[in-house]
Amino acid sequence: GDWDTGAVRNMLSMFSRATSFNHPIGGWETQGVESFENMFGGATSFNQNIGSWTINATSGYIDTNYNSVFEGVKLCIENYDSIVIGWALQLEHEGIFEDSYFNGGLSKYSDASLEARNLITIKGFIIVDGGLDVDGSNACDVVLFLEDESNAKLLSFYPNPTTENI
Repeated sequence: GDWDTGAVRNMLSMFSRATSFNHPIGGWETQGVESFENMFGGATSFNQNIGSWTINATSGYIDTNYNSVFEGVKLCIENYDSIVIGWALQLEHEGIFEDSYFNGGLSKYSDASLEARNLITIKGFIIVDGGLDVDGSNACDVVLFLEDESNAKLLSFYPNPTTENI
């Protein structure tokens, strides 16, 4: 996650089909990026929150074709909601992007991001994703990254069957 991406202009297919990539990269500087197209297409293990990435046109760049950005990827609901909300906040003061596509892959959203998702569609984006998560089945697992990320441990927390609380 500590890569210097400040000078990167094109992330086209950067992690496409990288089936074992799932590192926290939410802190990357993306203000100068012109294309995110197919960046994570087929990267089936990727499940991180990149909602803080700069994707708006304030830098003079915008690639409104996110058609394959998460194609085939299933982000957990918390990460997908964070991305939708974070990106909607950036697009709030932008113009209309006609016939623009955003592919959220198999990811599902919750009621928490519904207003943000609606704003993105009002701005002209057509969103393709897994739809509304009505049963809460897409909750995030907890991943602990140690100093040596090769020893990451995956922990799953399940709701208490009597109280439905974790």
